[in-house]
Amino acid sequence: MKQILLTLLCAMAAQFSFSQDTIRVKAFDYNSQTRDTTVAFPSGTDTYRQIIMLYNMRCKGAQVSSGSNRNLGCGEWDYSCNTYVEDSTRTDSLLATTAEYTIEGFSGTTYRYKETPIFDFYRNSTITTQVISSSGKDTALIGFESTTTNVGLPSSLDGIPTKIQHLYSASELSNAGLSAGDIWGFNTDIVSNNITIEDLRVNMKNVSEDSLSLANTSNDISQNVYSSAYSFSTGINTIQFHSPFVWDGTSSILVELSSSKTTGLEDLRVQSTRQDTSRSIVSRDKNFIQFNGTNYVESQSYDGVMGSQNRTCEAWIRTTGTNQEIVGWGKNANGQKWVFRTNTDGSLRVEVNGGGINATTPVNDGQWHHVACVLDGTNVSNINLYVDGNLETIDAIADLSINTTSETKLRISRGINNRYFIGSIDDVRIWDIALSGTEIQELMHKRVQSTDVNFSNLKAYFRFENISGAFTKDESSTASDIDIYGTENVGQFRATTLFKDYLYVPNRLNIGWITGNYAVTNDTAYSYDQIAQNSNIVKRNRIVPAVNTLNDDAIVVSEEFQRWNADNVENYFNESGELLETRSVTADGSLETGQLEYIRRWPSRLEIMSFVTPYGIGLDLGPDGETWAFDMTDYTPILHGNKRVFLARGGQNQEEMDIEFLFIKGTPARDVLDIREIWPSQQITANYTQILNNTYYAPTDFSYDTDAKALKLRSAITGHGQQGEFIPRTHSYTVNGAKTFDRLVLKECADNPVYPQGGTWIFDRAGWCPGMATDVAEYDISEFISDSEKINLDYTIDAGEGDSRYIISSQIITYGEYNHRVDAGISDILAPSNKIEYARDNPVCSTPTVEISNYGSDTLKDAIIEYWINDETNKKEIKWYGDIAPSASAIFYLPVEQEIWSTARSTNNTFHARIKLVNSQEDEDKSNNEYSSTFDLPSVFPTSFYLFTRTNNAGNETKISIRDQWGTVVFSKDDFNANEIVRDTVTLGLGCYNLTIEDSDDDGLSFFANNDGSGFFRVMKLGSGIVHNFNNDFGKRSTIKFTVQHPLTVKDKQVDLGLSVYPNPSNGKFTVEGYDLSDANCRVLNSLGQVVLSQQMDIIGKQQLDITGNPTGVYFVEIEKAGLLWKQRIILTK
Repeated sequence: MKQILLTLLCAMAAQFSFSQDTIRVKAFDYNSQTRDTTVAFPSGTDTYRQIIMLYNMRCKGAQVSSGSNRNLGCGEWDYSCNTYVEDSTRTDSLLATTAEYTIEGFSGTTYRYKETPIFDFYRNSTITTQVISSSGKDTALIGFESTTTNVGLPSSLDGIPTKIQHLYSASELSNAGLSAGDIWGFNTDIVSNNITIEDLRVNMKNVSEDSLSLANTSNDISQNVYSSAYSFSTGINTIQFHSPFVWDGTSSILVELSSSKTTGLEDLRVQSTRQDTSRSIVSRDKNFIQFNGTNYVESQSYDGVMGSQNRTCEAWIRTTGTNQEIVGWGKNANGQKWVFRTNTDGSLRVEVNGGGINATTPVNDGQWHHVACVLDGTNVSNINLYVDGNLETIDAIADLSINTTSETKLRISRGINNRYFIGSIDDVRIWDIALSGTEIQELMHKRVQSTDVNFSNLKAYFRFENISGAFTKDESSTASDIDIYGTENVGQFRATTLFKDYLYVPNRLNIGWITGNYAVTNDTAYSYDQIAQNSNIVKRNRIVPAVNTLNDDAIVVSEEFQRWNADNVENYFNESGELLETRSVTADGSLETGQLEYIRRWPSRLEIMSFVTPYGIGLDLGPDGETWAFDMTDYTPILHGNKRVFLARGGQNQEEMDIEFLFIKGTPARDVLDIREIWPSQQITANYTQILNNTYYAPTDFSYDTDAKALKLRSAITGHGQQGEFIPRTHSYTVNGAKTFDRLVLKECADNPVYPQGGTWIFDRAGWCPGMATDVAEYDISEFISDSEKINLDYTIDAGEGDSRYIISSQIITYGEYNHRVDAGISDILAPSNKIEYARDNPVCSTPTVEISNYGSDTLKDAIIEYWINDETNKKEIKWYGDIAPSASAIFYLPVEQEIWSTARSTNNTFHARIKLVNSQEDEDKSNNEYSSTFDLPSVFPTSFYLFTRTNNAGNETKISIRDQWGTVVFSKDDFNANEIVRDTVTLGLGCYNLTIEDSDDDGLSFFANNDGSGFFRVMKLGSGIVHNFNNDFGKRSTIKFTVQHPLTVKDKQVDLGLSVYPNPSNGKFTVEGYDLSDANCRVLNSLGQVVLSQQMDIIGKQQLDITGNPTGVYFVEIEKAGLLWKQRIILTK
């Protein structure tokens, strides 16, 4: 895309406001809250010589982002920010595919299935014990109160698996008369209700603790002493162990009772004793939710914790996957989302869009883990991550201020970025306070209740016990239930494997430990509970065409049925949940998922600008921002009437945007008959494989307007992904199979005028640089116009690898005849200029540079160009000779004429250039002949100064040079060593100079992403003080233009040129001495102002003058050089 690159909106206003021939249309301004709007473009029959888009960008609130507040101003990262105009009168279409069969939870191509469920089998062991003989039987009774409780034994009439742990301290055991040795059972007193616990298991363990803590529950009580059904009845009931538990005489005894199946009418009530310490806990936990990569859960009304408020997210998870979201909510914009997920290595990560923090411990080992993230502050750096109650070591952090904003409500799985979870999740809790590490350890195994401290701060709590239909109950203070989207897969715990959801129980089971000498026989029988594995919902799709509409072809489900994946196996587990064996299953059939082709459709969307936002940390674009201007004349057909204009691809909210269109009335060089994208652009980001196999950008026939006289192919390509962004590749367009246009897509970024930036801004990239417009290539394909009114176009890439993705816009512009034969114009001023694009080479004090464009059908051979600064009466004129083809441009360096600078002011300067004659005749269209640019004056240096340089580790990469206004090198140094400090004194005469520091490796004196260390470069006064301080992170080069001793200013300004006259008084012969007297004019005037001597000076150093023969008295010596005047009084004596 050709850029005319105007800098200041006020300059544009001054240029066009006099004749009132420009229509201004605003799309967005810095206060706009949207980047998607309908713009009312001119809709009449007026024609426009040119349409210009002013593209203004400012950091948010004109503020500057920092390392601690990474999105305060400009956004931290570089993002594509492309501008599109939508034309609803035309349709973009794209051939797409979808699976003929979609199978929830299955991602392969061949699905082997069973028509009946596949089961997992869980073993139950029933050990029938018969006492052969016993002697010395005794009972040690602990607990004397007659308080009844229904949680002393694990009766579960409601079918919820139950596990109870009771702890009996060593002192209690000893006081009860129990001695070290074998325990063969216990007695308990049933107060009421007769029930049968079908699968009672009793496990025991010697422990050192004398109380229980939920922060350190024991799940390894491995010695089983009872495993059978037991029918309890009122009175004393004896549990006879099948093998003795050996008490060591000094430890406490922890007994664990569990059951999943109970028959009876009411809960069992037993005798118990209230405890003043925590010696009994109970867990009742049945369900957890299973995610298959397609289902997720979303709150009906809860948005999540907002702003920068402290928060805690907890969950129990079991997975083998990576890069999947556990919980998340908010808006997918800088700092405005909150996502808690697993990272690519299986560790934990919290990200907020533009910032994030990574842990180190993998949690994707297929085991249950408690995970938590805590925000205690306002930045990402204030986040702590926990795994199984342990504070994580942080692996990486990208700090950013947090301002979570409502948009997507709380989700479990999927999240904001469609990273679905695969595995199991339970006990999700969201708090609006920052829990401490101690609190997390205490709560991770606990069921939270409404009577708990901080319950009012619990804003979401999902145990997935109360699932009804497609929603589950929220047990927090918010009480916002959640909906299940996709398959409702619910897993179930077994009592023996419960490990969480514990509550303290105030009453402990009264128990009588039975000791003695026993001889027993045991008979073990096994049974299995079978639990069906999750099924797959299979849907068969068909396509319903939607031709002649803007709608996609419809994908409708023609049939739906349930199947089980025959590639799964039957799993057999023991009582502790350990896998015993697996058995394969025989498939009942198979089906191929297949592919169906269908058409996607959108209103036509033309990309009018491809831009990439800058890295924002430390970047200051000023209170008014920076302005780029782009020629939109080729888009005349679409910039008409009401059109949707929107920015997309991620960077649209990184900065504040102000976009305005200027419609300059007049006759264009050629009428633009049409402009269209060859292939859809906005809807696609293509991997290189999709380009090579023609999934996207397949060869196509393109029909053009019947009145076409010229065709132009315009291409904007940007590469993305690790291999696509930094590796240049050759992209090719082939027209009618006859002509191929090859282009190496590479843009050098180290000379970027928007610098320094916060990231890797100096690295060359595929077609783009941060903070710049994308490179655009244009090809004239008019030779292929024929009676068929159609051309064939094919696009491809030479190769690719890894993550190589491309955003591609390919457009055909159709033109009519040229409207003028002889028509030239000044299309740009490169120098002097305040334009951001030319900032590295401005301000200047010599060699104005302009761009001349040929808008007519005749080749441009010559032109007379007038140019001036501020005052047209001081204009200069030059005749240009060259050879510019129609629609082409050329750069012209105007000759150095110091007189034009004489009308420069200290501020508010404007440079003008105007074409007077073209090809020795009048221009047929004079409206585009004149162009102007605002500019600032260059710096003023003293005659003598020194260059103060400290090199970095790569001193050999550094070169410093000074050139005068004719390009002659007057100082050069490139023999630097590493890490040295160098002072070079420089003395210069009057004139204009260019001081440049270069780095041959394009990474400046300081850059964060290399091993070169840091240096600096300054211009210093000989006495003390800094004349100019160069930014050390300058990439390829940094340049400053300056004048010596004097500014560019008016001619009659008297200045000190550093000259001296001696002797004074004089007998008539005296010497003028200075550094450079060449090209200076000297006059000596008497007291009446009469010239007594006029002489051209042409030497360097000193020159003798002679005014002998004149009367004695007072005389004045005037030296004029480069428009500056120096005066000195001299006395003539005899």
